This record gives sequence, structure tokens and C-alpha cells, in this order.
Amino acid sequence: MGHLSSDELKQKLIAAQSQVDKSAKYFHYKHPEQFYSIEGFCLIEETEEVGVLYKPLYGDFGDVIWLRPISVFLEEIDVDGKKVKRFSKE
Repeated sequence: MGHLSSDELKQKLIAAQSQVDKSAKYFHYKHPEQFYSIEGFCLIEETEEVGVLYKPLYGDFGDVIWLRPISVFLEEIDVDGKKVKRFSKE
């Protein structure tokens, strides 16, 4: 597989910034009372997919930062027959 050009990778990052609001707090559908801050975006080397870097604003996680591919972060999933966003803004 060939790699994308640096311009193509930059465009993917720009697109991600228009899809996920870095200034907002998000919650996971399983725990709407627990929030996360968006720390930034990255490129996943193996797939060249954009990743969302996010940090828990609850509990004692210290400086732990989590990573999810943007496609997973933004996806809708089926919960009890209803489509819900995996992560939603506060």
C-alpha cells in the first residue's frame, strides 16, 4: 500500500477538526455523567486514519490520554434497537 502525500494527510486532519469540536466536552453513551476533553488529533501510522486523542475528566487517571479512530469516535451504534452516537457533546 502506498502512503498518502503530506498534503492529503493534512487535509484529513483539517477535516477531523471540523467534525470534532476540540473546545467541547464529550461523554460516552454508557456514562453520560462522565466527561472527556479532546486533547487533539493524530494520524495512526498503520492505517493513516485520523485518531481522536481524549482525556477523562473524572476519576484518578492522571495524565492518561485515550485514542480512538475518528470513525469509531463518531459512529452511531445500536442500543436496544435505537441508534445513538458513541460520543456526544455536553
